[in-house]
Amino acid sequence: SIHFEAWLHQAYSLIRPEKDEKRDYMMMIHHLVTNILIISSYLTGYTRIGSLILLLHDVSDVGLSMLRLCNMMGWLYGLIASYALTLLLWIYWRLWYFPVHVLYSVTMESVYSTWTERTIFLGLLGTLQILHLFWFVLIVKKGVGFLTGGGGGSGRRQPPKTTSKGV
Repeated sequence: SIHFEAWLHQAYSLIRPEKDEKRDYMMMIHHLVTNILIISSYLTGYTRIGSLILLLHDVSDVGLSMLRLCNMMGWLYGLIASYALTLLLWIYWRLWYFPVHVLYSVTMESVYSTWTERTIFLGLLGTLQILHLFWFVLIVKKGVGFLTGGGGGSGRRQPPKTTSKGV
């Protein structure tokens, strides 16, 4: 329940995005879908699937958190290493494990659910998979932009330049 409350808080904090950007709305949709999945997995007996979804999201978020930290601290080598870690974790957990194991299991191996429950659950899981692909493309674009010197959109604020001499 504590994990659910954390996800609920994240969804609430995204209701009014600071910037009018597509990814802010995508993040809000992601948190709302995740909260609905947590509740519905409990109500429909899919608690193992719900727990697995939380686990694979948490594990793959480690690289992103490290990436943000290294970016804010200006650690170039840490930034490169955490970017590589992010790509590896994202590809394995969200782009391979999630559809191959979680979606497959709900589609083919769930014998105790009704067709309606399974359809709703698969719709929510499919929404998450589409968002995973969307964010993976954004992550790759940021990396390519960084490597080609195209600005990569680091998001880090540069210190103001001083105009007086010797300061």
